[in-house]
Amino acid sequence: MKPLIHTSSGNFIIAQYILMNDLDEILVEVRDNGSICIPGDYVLDDDAVDSHDYDSVAVSSVDRLLKSSLGISCDQKEHLCIGLHIEEDKQFNCHFVVCRGWNGDVPKRNKKDIRLMWVNRMFAKNLLTDAVDKDALEKLK
Repeated sequence: MKPLIHTSSGNFIIAQYILMNDLDEILVEVRDNGSICIPGDYVLDDDAVDSHDYDSVAVSSVDRLLKSSLGISCDQKEHLCIGLHIEEDKQFNCHFVVCRGWNGDVPKRNKKDIRLMWVNRMFAKNLLTDAVDKDALEKLK
């Protein structure tokens, strides 16, 4: 499986999930280099099923990511927004999906051994490293 590339822009498509608990906290990744970000990964070709509705593709891709990264499933998902992230010579269309109410226990580390922690939504914006993550969080109601 290879990463899906947006047909008109040529950008890679990323699905990022904003997992929210009942305490108004969101789940973030704390990477080894100290950066703190909203979890996510590439949308893969197999996630698309020949669809060019990238919002829907990102939402369904989150199902795969939650199961493979955290071992949980979420029934209440909604597409929040799209942000553009530029890294060296690559551009990414980051689709943010809000997840509320899930089945399973959220681990302290994901399957890639990246540390996870819950952060109050109001303070998370000050901790997040990437501007695109901060912008998405501002749109969250």
